[in-house]
Amino acid sequence: MLKIALAATSLIAVGISDDLQASNFGYSYIGVDLTATEFDEPIIFGNTEYRGVIGGTLSGAYQFNDSIAIWLNSSTLSADGDQTEISYTETLFGLAFPFPVANRLDVTPLLGQAVLNAEACYENVCSEDGLNSLFWGVQSRAWLALDLVEVTGTWLNPVDDELDSSWSLGVALWPDEHSSVRYGFSAGDEDSSYALGYRYTW
Repeated sequence: MLKIALAATSLIAVGISDDLQASNFGYSYIGVDLTATEFDEPIIFGNTEYRGVIGGTLSGAYQFNDSIAIWLNSSTLSADGDQTEISYTETLFGLAFPFPVANRLDVTPLLGQAVLNAEACYENVCSEDGLNSLFWGVQSRAWLALDLVEVTGTWLNPVDDELDSSWSLGVALWPDEHSSVRYGFSAGDEDSSYALGYRYTW
């Protein structure tokens, strides 16, 4: 099975209690990313050596109130070779409960579900493998420059031992209060991923 680290550069967060200060960020959004993953060790399939896959990620989130939000990320990555093809899909969804620990900083416990599927095809004959797992983790979001530059850090730990824990770092530039251009890097035990995308927040 192709094992790709859980990516989390698009996870979201909201404030924990109405009695606490409001979160430092807005958390209802839609986004799209171009995503590439590099394998630490090449995968040999048929006559092709695969060093990575490329594709896209769609993400969305909805903030119910100051205490809770839901989010969903869906990624599809693939690569073609000589009479072969490999593809990978990943769907992450869950809840986030951040705590605004400072004027420009949120720390966010995370809880969710990961649905993973890998497919390998040789001359149109395909084999699939899939895995579902709960995960938990924590994310921080901070304004490096208020309302202009955001930085993020995330760590995720799947419950299933067949999946690796992963960490990610990201930076976003905000040209206005709704739009952000985002770059992220994530890594697990077997691969590294890069993402570049756009998010609209309201």
